[in-house]
Amino acid sequence: MPLCASALIVVALLASADEQPKPPPFKASPANIDNAAAAKEDLKKVQGTWSADVRDPRTGKPLGRIVKYIKGNKEMVVQESADGKIVEAHRVDFEVNRLGAVRLFTYYNAEITEGPQKGQTMPPYTYIYKVDEQFFTEVMGMLAGQEKQAPSARVYKRVENAEAESKGHERQDAKKED
Repeated sequence: MPLCASALIVVALLASADEQPKPPPFKASPANIDNAAAAKEDLKKVQGTWSADVRDPRTGKPLGRIVKYIKGNKEMVVQESADGKIVEAHRVDFEVNRLGAVRLFTYYNAEITEGPQKGQTMPPYTYIYKVDEQFFTEVMGMLAGQEKQAPSARVYKRVENAEAESKGHERQDAKKED
C-alpha cells in the first residue's frame, strides 16, 4: 500500500508540473526581434571612434591602446604602443547582423596597412559584439569553427573627442588613396 500511495503522489506531482504556466519568452528571442531593423540600429550605434587600453595581464602596466575608427561599413583598427607610435593597423569592410538575441560583426576585405605585415590580407572573420552609447564589446573565439582559438573579450569606450575622430578618418581616407 505505501508503494502504491507513493506512485500516486509522483504521478500527481508530474501532472501538476505540466499544468504550470510557462514563463514568458525571453524578450530578445528570435521570434520577438526584427533582425534586419535591429542590425540597422546597431550599425548606427557602432559609428564613431572607440578606444581600449591594453595592459600587461601580470603587472597591469600600460602597453598601449587599440583604436577603432568606424564610418559607414568601413572600419580601421590602429594598435598603438605606450608611447603612441603605430604598431599595426588594418582596414576592413564589415556588416553587423542579428540572429535573435545574438549580435554578429563580420569583417572582410581586410588588409594590414601598417606594421611588419603591411600589405597582407586577412580572411573574413565573425565575432559576437555588444554596443551601446558608451561601450563596444567584442567577444572572439566563441563561434562554430573557432574552437581552436582561445576565447577573448575586449571592451572599447567611445571617444567623444572630435579631434581624435577626425584624425582617425584622415588616416582611413589617406590609406584609401594609397
